Amino acid sequence: MHACGHDAHMGMLLGVAVWTGASASHAFMGSFLGFAMARGVLGLGEGVTFPGGLRTAVESLPAHLRARAIALSFSGGTIGAVMMPLLLGPLAIQYGWRVAFMSTAGLGAAWLILWAIIARPPFLPAKPPTTAKVVWPNFLERRVWALMFSYALPAISPGPLLTILALYLNGRLHLTQAQVNGVSWIPPLTWGLGYFFWGWAADR
Repeated sequence: MHACGHDAHMGMLLGVAVWTGASASHAFMGSFLGFAMARGVLGLGEGVTFPGGLRTAVESLPAHLRARAIALSFSGGTIGAVMMPLLLGPLAIQYGWRVAFMSTAGLGAAWLILWAIIARPPFLPAKPPTTAKVVWPNFLERRVWALMFSYALPAISPGPLLTILALYLNGRLHLTQAQVNGVSWIPPLTWGLGYFFWGWAADR
């Protein structure tokens, strides 16, 4: 494993370890400030998933398989959004929200063990190392806008949409938390299916 692949491997381990620790920390918070800090650190750790998944796909697979691999990587967010109302929501209702957060931390710990065992990138021939430097994107270049419109801008809406949906169903339609859990998994499921369909289409 050359240095580039090793760095990506360790970067994913570090990012998910931060996410796992932050998820567990929610269960011990007793104030708004503490909870907000835990959410902030959780987001910091979660930020590794998209660049890490993209880099793993590029370094490990030939070009004709990469779109599907990236779709698989990005689907983790939608799987989590589906699991929350179907599994963690009922768990929180039955045993309390602290148990739900500890359960997500347990899933993160299991992922860390699995990743440490099976991830051995890269599998493609190593490229000559290049000097790393920080370069600002050129907003006059068409590729920058193509990247932004292909993922960055569309990705802004799902998170707030799912949150607002739950608030609307509870506040305006007066659904119970259990009833909200029964329907709020549908949008992220179809979102995830879209990843796989368009990933397959992009690889054709």
